[in-house]
Amino acid sequence: MMNDVTRRFGTRSRIGGLALAVLVPFCVPSAVPDALAKDKAARTAAYDFAAGPAAQAETYVDLSGAKHFGEITKLAIINYNIEFTAYKEASNSRQSSGWSENTATGIETRTTTTHSQQKSRGLPMLDMAALQAMVDKSYADLTGTLQGMGIEVVSYDTLKAMPEYENFEGSLHASPWVTETKDSNSIFVAPTGMALYMDNLERANALQGLSGMFKNTNYKEMKVIFAHKDMALLSVNMVVDFATVEADKSFLSYQVDADMVHHLQARNSSFRFMGYGQPNWVRADLKQHLVSDRPFWEEVPAEAPAVEQAETKEGMGALVGAWKKIKKASTTEDKTYTFDMDTYYARSTDMMLALQGMFMTQLGGYRK
Repeated sequence: MMNDVTRRFGTRSRIGGLALAVLVPFCVPSAVPDALAKDKAARTAAYDFAAGPAAQAETYVDLSGAKHFGEITKLAIINYNIEFTAYKEASNSRQSSGWSENTATGIETRTTTTHSQQKSRGLPMLDMAALQAMVDKSYADLTGTLQGMGIEVVSYDTLKAMPEYENFEGSLHASPWVTETKDSNSIFVAPTGMALYMDNLERANALQGLSGMFKNTNYKEMKVIFAHKDMALLSVNMVVDFATVEADKSFLSYQVDADMVHHLQARNSSFRFMGYGQPNWVRADLKQHLVSDRPFWEEVPAEAPAVEQAETKEGMGALVGAWKKIKKASTTEDKTYTFDMDTYYARSTDMMLALQGMFMTQLGGYRK
């Protein structure tokens, strides 16, 4: 049963002219859409929650430096950073032009056509208390697993009291941190009582990325380790996403692909262990999206058809005897979804725990 939570968001596209119909058959082989469809299917294949982490770890996990995990006896989790995307949009455009001649008048017409599209997807207001409970649960799960492997986990309060931790001042954000990333509006949540920092610059927008270069958290992490040589550090990053909204990069395409897909983002979900002089001493990365098997949305049938508008501008061109024509046609389409947020919160937690389970299963094989 879907909760009575709805969100409407738009798809705006502008399409015009004949150039696309003429050029596409020559420039975009039929194999390209087939390959894109197969890639999309692979990226949206659901994780098998019934099978459990151990059975699927090799499929989902990339490790580097894993042999050093067996050397860790003492560890502090310096950053536990879970990003929840809440709104996403993308746009795409291209222009085409061509000449045609009026056989009766001999006047040439140059037609310039603009093709563009913009799509967005968004969630209802997220429950901060629910997000905090999810992050606290996954954090407790991880610390319990590490301790079960014989690793001493230094508390955050102890870490924060170290003089070297003061170097992080200016890099830290209070949790929850609501901000824009390079492709979304997101909420970053740390365990209760912990601060967080932007560790993965792949998620940063241009301003955050520039700021991160100057703040140089790797240098600050190393200062902690140099002062406490027997202690490794761990930075945890996960991105809980609800949709893929991406501009199609195919040649000549102006399309935007927007799909509701509840998942943990590949590559942007990782464990990074730091050792003496080694900011990437041991890494575990999610190598493909971890996708939920329980959609938490239903699309509400459209109440009205798309509204189309067309615009044509004409005027003398730069060349004598030439007539310039600019064509645009726009389409506006609204979509409404009903969301079951209880399913979103529950399955997001399951995905976070599954990822940690797979990471620790793979790394645990290197314990002595």
